[in-house]
Amino acid sequence: MHLHEYAAYFDEKFHTYLDQQIARTQPILKERNFYIAYIKEISQKGKRVRPYNVALTFWWYGSWITSDISAFLIAFELFHTFALIHDDWIDHADMRRSVPTCHKHYEQKIGNSHIAASQAILVGDICFSRAYEQMEIQPQWIKSERLSAARGHFHKMVQEVVWGQMLDVDFMLWNPVSIDAVTTKSYYKTASYTFVRPFLAGAALAWLTDPQELEKIKKLGKEIGIGYQMRDDLLDMYKPHQDKSVFNDLQEGQQTVLTQYVFDNGTKEQKKFLREKMGTLLSDQDKQDLTHLFTVLWAFDYGIQTTNGYLDQASQTLQTMNITYEARIKCENLIQLLRVN
Repeated sequence: MHLHEYAAYFDEKFHTYLDQQIARTQPILKERNFYIAYIKEISQKGKRVRPYNVALTFWWYGSWITSDISAFLIAFELFHTFALIHDDWIDHADMRRSVPTCHKHYEQKIGNSHIAASQAILVGDICFSRAYEQMEIQPQWIKSERLSAARGHFHKMVQEVVWGQMLDVDFMLWNPVSIDAVTTKSYYKTASYTFVRPFLAGAALAWLTDPQELEKIKKLGKEIGIGYQMRDDLLDMYKPHQDKSVFNDLQEGQQTVLTQYVFDNGTKEQKKFLREKMGTLLSDQDKQDLTHLFTVLWAFDYGIQTTNGYLDQASQTLQTMNITYEARIKCENLIQLLRVN
């Protein structure tokens, strides 16, 4: 099952679950239940990558198992919703998935930015709590040892994505940082969170215990995940066939492999210019000048080469894994979709 097909299948279960939770809090919050109800609105257009990746390795290594692991998968999406709500507040973002972010929607609703931000944080906390509640549900035919091992990967994922976010936030105070530091951030914030831990959790539910195969899964997740994050960083600035680059990350002061490449290879004047522009609102002329800077220093080429290098490594790792030919082809299609040309 491809990601878009799985998303449609998962959404039916997830939205039913959210409706139940909205009804659950209605007698308590009453007219204030719009805070909880908005969770469903911001969840409408999610790609469902994390529950899909859990399901993917569960299918790879336990295709004969007929257990319904929906509750476990919902836990991953609930945690992701929690993370997005808090991340939007950290970034002071106004929009998420084409609708206002939680804190912005609440501000429009009640007219008080402080209370709105406080409620968004609390709503995120509820998603976090419900994720752990779902994690405690025991699927039929899944042994306790399997579920315990899978939960362990969920717990580690929670810690690791917070570490990655802490690095991401703190890096805004420092420029430059090392490329190794940026890669470490990308591993914890994206690779572990989106690929490594979901992959390993699904494999644990299928009771895969071969240490060599588990190491290959971890390696595959790391390579796809870091490539995925670098691609995202690259496309924020480098967008062929479009007249304007967005530069959202740079305006937020985000440290990426591309900015660090300039700090490592640019002239004193070029480094000074980039440092002055990071974390500021950019004019169209600023964006043109920055595009020129990244182009003449071959930073875009470096970013493309590095991104595709990680994805090439992922393809090589995939060929060594003990999965069916069909599963390998579907995963390879995903890797190829992430490549930057």
